[in-house]
Amino acid sequence: MELKYGDKLIVYEPKNLIVMGFTPRDEKVINELFVALRKIGGVIPDKTPMTYPLAVELLTTKEEIFVVGNDTNGEVEYLIISLNGDIYIGVGSDHADKNIESLNIHKSKQLCAKHMCNEVWKWSEVKDHWDKVVLESRYIVNGVEELYQKNIAEVMIRPENIIQSVEDFYHKKISDFDCVIFSGSIPTLDGFRYGEHFKYSLFDPVKNRKISSEYSIKIL
Repeated sequence: MELKYGDKLIVYEPKNLIVMGFTPRDEKVINELFVALRKIGGVIPDKTPMTYPLAVELLTTKEEIFVVGNDTNGEVEYLIISLNGDIYIGVGSDHADKNIESLNIHKSKQLCAKHMCNEVWKWSEVKDHWDKVVLESRYIVNGVEELYQKNIAEVMIRPENIIQSVEDFYHKKISDFDCVIFSGSIPTLDGFRYGEHFKYSLFDPVKNRKISSEYSIKIL
């Protein structure tokens, strides 16, 4: 895998993939996620946030992913990327099977590819104004593009807290192992949607820059 940082290309072979769950800062927002989960018959976790280790082979930057069934969808998340002792910020989509999620959240995440943008920023470049960064996703459903998610990073647990949760889970510093961490998702604007194409982005209004990617969903 190659990551683009400014005008540099970084060859990166992560050893661990971690997807976080239920990571909003506000209890009200967590409750909104619980409501959405209950609607599909899901089990509410005993504690938050949750840490879900996944197979690193699920990571992809390809133009399309393949799924089984009509009940999978993407969700935009910021990424924390540990590489050679440095921390980078990226953006990706935690694509998951919502039908299986109602039975087992961890299993639902393992069943689908995890898409990520190949462009990153250094955490040190956005740390001081992180809460202003904007996460957004758009779905194309039956040929029509619609806004699916949009919110500022302030609604989510900050990267430092995500890192601490992961370090507590593994009992070691993330600087000791190369990994990609999906932060957990912001709420959708109007429930879950299932479409044929997903677009997502991370926008820094202070530096006026954006990283983004997109992919098509092919049903097997």
